[in-house]
Amino acid sequence: GSPRPPPRRMFLEPDGGASAVFILVWPALCGLLALLVLGLIASRFVAARLRPAAVVHGEFSAAGGAKDGTARPQILRRGGEQLNVWPQHWGITLEQCKRFLAECRAQPGWSARNNMYTVVEDYIKPRTEGTGLGLALLTNREEPLEVNVMISHAWNENAEDFFGALERTVAPTDVLFICALSLYQCPDGCGPSIPEQLGASAAESPFHRVLQHIRARGLGDGALWRWGEQLRGIAPLCMLLALTLLLGPVMTIACVPTAADGWRVVCFSGQSPEEPSSRFRGRGFTGEWELTTEGERIEAATGDTLSYEVLSTVAALSCASCAVVVACSLRCARAYRGRMVVVPNRECDIYTRLWCVYEI
Repeated sequence: GSPRPPPRRMFLEPDGGASAVFILVWPALCGLLALLVLGLIASRFVAARLRPAAVVHGEFSAAGGAKDGTARPQILRRGGEQLNVWPQHWGITLEQCKRFLAECRAQPGWSARNNMYTVVEDYIKPRTEGTGLGLALLTNREEPLEVNVMISHAWNENAEDFFGALERTVAPTDVLFICALSLYQCPDGCGPSIPEQLGASAAESPFHRVLQHIRARGLGDGALWRWGEQLRGIAPLCMLLALTLLLGPVMTIACVPTAADGWRVVCFSGQSPEEPSSRFRGRGFTGEWELTTEGERIEAATGDTLSYEVLSTVAALSCASCAVVVACSLRCARAYRGRMVVVPNRECDIYTRLWCVYEI
């Protein structure tokens, strides 16, 4: 006949507001990071409208025009027209590299031990001989591709390992400058020789031209280019914080957040030893109550409505929203992805290769 003792509380309440502040600081941080990204994107578009369009010298010109130093371009012939094409457009895509490797493998003499020297001598030179064009420009002669990734590598490396490393590193949309594929390798007089393409100084070389081109394009995007990798890490960071906040009640007090009663955020806690096994405790924005295992509300209770588990759920949703905003904004902004990729290998030290050291 004695009254049942009050059930043990299953919720961790904010202690003097300290817990609430600790929880809310994370969505506030995600919000500030999202505002930073949106501000950088907005400043980029404003700057693009205010400044004149940048013209990179020496990409295309009529054959026989003014020479830029002693270096010579590759000459693209289209009907009766001839165009000087400079290294900035000696690009090739990852898919084209994979297709080229597959064609090499299909030939009877191919060996998995072939290095890039063998690839150039036995597979690239026969294909490009007499054209005056490197394999990259020959592949894209209808529409030369603008390079955005400089590949620095050594020819001693295994060819299959090299192309495999590219497949794991660059994106399908990247356009690559690979000296073995981009330069015209045949000394047949039908196109510029290797020394003629390199020029009289390092500053005239294709490697320098491509890197300067990438830098000039990147500086046009400002911080979106300089800090691109870090900015792209903001969305995963916010999503990780969202999962941590969402799972916090689950890990600390065995409380699983659930959506119930329309759009209200509700948390069903684990069973209390003092309560019947068929009852659970629930709490949301509208108060606290007891429920059966089927979710039927049987008794309203009093108490604070903004509990630890509800606050964590709201904070998690805020962080997840910031992650979505940042990811979509960066994707829509299409920030420039120009960069250099250095491909080491097992066969030789890349720092013994003079041009690789110069590029780095």
